[in-house]
Amino acid sequence: MNFQTKWTVALLLLAISETAAANSCTVSATSLAFGSYMPGGGALKSSAATTVTCTAGAFFGVGAGGGNSGTQNQRLLASGSHTVQYNLYLTSAYATIWGDGTGSTGIFSGTATTTPSVFNFYGLLPDNAVNQAAVPGSYSDSIVVVVSF
Repeated sequence: MNFQTKWTVALLLLAISETAAANSCTVSATSLAFGSYMPGGGALKSSAATTVTCTAGAFFGVGAGGGNSGTQNQRLLASGSHTVQYNLYLTSAYATIWGDGTGSTGIFSGTATTTPSVFNFYGLLPDNAVNQAAVPGSYSDSIVVVVSF
């Protein structure tokens, strides 16, 4: 019998916003799902979006936390004590990690108008040695999305 190792990965985004006296913002985000991963079968890519609605004229920034790993530089999906590596990016070029704007991470930013601002973000689960050695299972992470204005 030939068994193939596959596992499913998903990402849950939790959205919060900070409030200021003269302006207000709300944020929502859709979940990102990578689907089933087969070691040696190539990297998995996916995308989702976060929507920000602020008082017109307010300048805002949208950052993302580190999730299970506690760091934005190398995020981890977890299944019990087992983990796999992934990250979130600002563009489909997968060059700048979506984080809090410190180090080599970047944030989304804008000036609010009368319509919501939608920002697409991109997930990449590499087909690297660490991920190829992971045990099969259902892996997930929760990321906090923060709007500062």
